[in-house]
Amino acid sequence: MAVARDRRLQRTLFDGGFAGICFPKDYGGLGLTPAHQAAIAGGLAHLAALPQINLDGDRAVVTSYLQILTPHPTAEPHEVPNHGVSKGFRIHRVAANCWELERTTAGWKIRRRTVRTIDGSEPPREILRGALQSYEGR
Repeated sequence: MAVARDRRLQRTLFDGGFAGICFPKDYGGLGLTPAHQAAIAGGLAHLAALPQINLDGDRAVVTSYLQILTPHPTAEPHEVPNHGVSKGFRIHRVAANCWELERTTAGWKIRRRTVRTIDGSEPPREILRGALQSYEGR
């Protein structure tokens, strides 16, 4: 019942031009900071690649790449047929993204989320290697 109510609220907010994720947690949002809200208002976009899902009973690990895109403010306008004119976007950051989920009587819940910027260091590579463990020994 609460999930249906939350979905109706999110739909109402979306239809009204609002991002419910900016609302306080007590009201169904994510409680994002004013700085994050400003980034979203400025065109920030998150693009997640298709996830690799390892399901083990009532637990799941979901791994993907995550790109943070921002409008390119200084680029020359470029026309793409049937898609209009735009200055385009630039990739601000690429990260390894991992969600650890657990099934409860109320449905799937997030236990932990880990995001590591892909910068040549070991932590993001460790996340991506973890996604491949289910393929070992096949």
